[in-house]
Amino acid sequence: MSLENIQTPIGNLSIYFNLNKIYKISPMGKVKDVSFQFDDYDPSAFRVYLSAEIKSFIDDLMKFTDGNFESLSKYRPNIEGSSFSSNSLRAISKIPAGETRSYKQVALLAGYPNAYRAIGTACGKNPLPFIIPCHRVVNSGNKVGNYVMGPRLKRQILEYESEIKEKDHIAVV
Repeated sequence: MSLENIQTPIGNLSIYFNLNKIYKISPMGKVKDVSFQFDDYDPSAFRVYLSAEIKSFIDDLMKFTDGNFESLSKYRPNIEGSSFSSNSLRAISKIPAGETRSYKQVALLAGYPNAYRAIGTACGKNPLPFIIPCHRVVNSGNKVGNYVMGPRLKRQILEYESEIKEKDHIAVV
């Protein structure tokens, strides 16, 4: 596994990857978040080998953090994990840009109608923020709520996506 730390307009991020697969994006310094997922985890063994695909992803991530929130829309995650977690993240992945769903709505979509609090936990453990759009999941009453990258960024992304959707709607009419 490799680690690439990048400086972005929203803060320093760590990207954990192996060849052409990205495992996790997190604020820099949260290496312990990855250690439980990989039996062979050894921080001293991290090496930096950037394939063309990973370089392209990092370029797109930089565009995203600089305000081009559509730059990551082409990436489709391979969601793995327990059935609850994977079903929750798959349901979240289907929320269109410019729209939000409440934790309760996502719980219904994922097939766990009474697990809306657990949806928040699944969002907090989302290994690929920005790609799996947990920022589109809000509290009841459309309150922004928490986000692994901070509520300010969550609000900013939601506002931008809403503006883009509105512009697209106006252009179609």
